[in-house]
Amino acid sequence: MQNLRLNQLLQATDPSPRIVLGLGLLALVLLAVAFRDYVQDDVFITYVYARNLANGVGFVFNPGEAVQGTTTPLWTLIMAGVHRITSDVLHAGNLLSAVCLAVTCVLAFTLMGAGLAGATAAAMIATSPLHYASFGMETLLYCALLCAAFLLWRRGQRAWAMVAAAALTWARADGVVLGVTLCLLALFTAERRIALMPAIRLGIIYAVCIAPWFLFAWAYFGSPLPNTFGAKQALLSGIAFLTEGFERWMSFFGANSLNWLALPLIFIGAVAALRDSGLRPVAVWAGLYLLGYTALNVSNFWYYTPLATALILLAVIGGARFVTRLPASDRQFALLAALAVMVYNSILAYGLHAPPPRMAVYRDAGRWIDAHTPPDSTLLVADLGIAGYYARRHTIDSFGLIVPDLPVRTPEYATNAFQPDLILTTQYFLWDYTERDPFQAEYSALAGFGGADDPEFSPMTVYQRRDLRVLDDLTISQARWTLDGAPLVELSAAAISAAPIWSGGEIILNLTWTPLRATAQDWTVFVHLVPSDALDQPPAAQGDAPPQLPSSSWQPGSTVTSQHRVRLAVDAPAGEYAILIGWYAGAERAQIDSADSHLLAAVRIQKP
Repeated sequence: MQNLRLNQLLQATDPSPRIVLGLGLLALVLLAVAFRDYVQDDVFITYVYARNLANGVGFVFNPGEAVQGTTTPLWTLIMAGVHRITSDVLHAGNLLSAVCLAVTCVLAFTLMGAGLAGATAAAMIATSPLHYASFGMETLLYCALLCAAFLLWRRGQRAWAMVAAAALTWARADGVVLGVTLCLLALFTAERRIALMPAIRLGIIYAVCIAPWFLFAWAYFGSPLPNTFGAKQALLSGIAFLTEGFERWMSFFGANSLNWLALPLIFIGAVAALRDSGLRPVAVWAGLYLLGYTALNVSNFWYYTPLATALILLAVIGGARFVTRLPASDRQFALLAALAVMVYNSILAYGLHAPPPRMAVYRDAGRWIDAHTPPDSTLLVADLGIAGYYARRHTIDSFGLIVPDLPVRTPEYATNAFQPDLILTTQYFLWDYTERDPFQAEYSALAGFGGADDPEFSPMTVYQRRDLRVLDDLTISQARWTLDGAPLVELSAAAISAAPIWSGGEIILNLTWTPLRATAQDWTVFVHLVPSDALDQPPAAQGDAPPQLPSSSWQPGSTVTSQHRVRLAVDAPAGEYAILIGWYAGAERAQIDSADSHLLAAVRIQKP
């Protein structure tokens, strides 16, 4: 009886379901086109696994290292098949996401009774900003499988609902929440009796379907759970999923004040769904999913997308119950409100279609590393996906997604522990240690990327271990500086970091000096980089050194060395430059013997 009543509520007799559904699907097509180039970093972790799997390298990120760094084996297998067809996994993944979103909408439409309520549920999902922000990931496949399980359960096909729950678990391990939900609902029937055997049968079906993957993972990786489980979760250490969940709701939906109407409707819908055996899994799963992620203390935005799908269903159930109690003359206003929500949400979703600027910078840096560094180099990154995908190097990530048992998940610890050949740093606060002397002594900047369009993360810099830098001796004429007409110091040897030199990198100079007489002043070496055709122009970059020796220790005939790191701006123009050197003390500058002997070398700056 409860099921019949709710069906009547869900199929409210408004003549507009086709209009609502049509507008929702139109918005889906338009937004999917707008999001064709959308990209986020984490999805490329899966794409690396898919590429290696398709190429016969194995289910690995780094060849020869069996670490389960992806949380989604099913999506990885699908994308591995896609990779055999096309290497353009970005657009292929986004297209599949759009297809999965469309399937989710169709399943929601059918689940809710194929009337106005169903059309509204489908349209709300089709215009949800959060769903489009999840493009490329396994998340929308997850939503489709979730709705498929709900629909199969409502139709009484409980065994197939458990198969769908198992497929959901292959998509991501938290699919176990749905398996538990359906087993509990089979165990505790609406008549408040315990039905042990039906629950056991469903549990066996579920276990048999998920066993192949978990047994393989245990044998292949040494653990049935992904390595990212330990890297991303902080069990029972907070309630970030709730607190940050509200912030994310405000970010994705809060700008549309009409979305606030959904909050009371969700609670009304949850009560109505709990009273209906066919829709009860929607409410129970949403509650258990919320509790589970709150306990894990995980708050990545894509984990909210499946929950948002279920909450939209509950809000529509609540709205259907509310609308049927309105006078017929007022129901048009409810329909107009729903249409306004859809339109405004579509506008909010479109505003997210441009990926964060750092994604393109990561891509450019990764491609440059692939083209200009030794193939056997090891690379340290923080954000693993895009840079790691394009760099094609043995990669270490400081968050420990593909590094087992990393005790401290910071770039500084990973640098000291693994001493990688290459490091891709950003302007983000995690990399502040790169300005300290120990790091500067071991690594030199090789090239830089990004600019003003990405103020949060750029410029990004590729550093290389100093022992990989080859220093070439320079052939120079003797250069001597005088003070008040008397010899002061002589340059006796010089070495410069080997070409090529890239904008965003640095030039390293090792200079050897011979003092020619005592002095009462502390002198400083200056190194200026100026365009070769404009030596009188202000320097494009410079690298002064502190006083070489206290004046009391400046002994004629001794040897003094100085090292200079001339850091180039990311936007330094390519071209020919000259290196100028000299000595100064305060406002006083030593004189060079000849007009051009302070021209140490000519270098060519290249753009990455």
